Amino acid sequence: MEYPFTNGRVVANVAPTSFERNVISGDNVEANDIETQSTSPRSAYLQELFANGTKFSEFGALVAPLGVKYVVLAKAVDWSSYSWLKDQKDLKLVLNNSSLEVWLNLAYVGVGDRVKKLTSVSSFSGLLTLAKFNELGAGLW
Repeated sequence: MEYPFTNGRVVANVAPTSFERNVISGDNVEANDIETQSTSPRSAYLQELFANGTKFSEFGALVAPLGVKYVVLAKAVDWSSYSWLKDQKDLKLVLNNSSLEVWLNLAYVGVGDRVKKLTSVSSFSGLLTLAKFNELGAGLW
């Protein structure tokens, strides 16, 4: 990735080593036209969420099962394409400076919490449909 502090140089993703807690960060290559070689289902899920972010309003509930308490957005090259984060009902902006936005996930209830309702979908579009109609409220995870 290219960051404002790298003076135009492309470097490895700094997120995994920048925070004290566990970090879920992109494992895609992000080098010009080279497509990701990741085989991680979690990465595929997150890529779909990012690509469809404007289609739902409860991103926090969709990432809470992954243990996501905070969403950190580096104000790098394409950060403005994530402006849909401000429209999420279950995210609260807790830090906004020249290099980062940090959002608190209000849907996060901790790791290992018991689900109240098991919901099955046959595809990612089915999940987005449930999210769109607000059927994945934070209490359902």
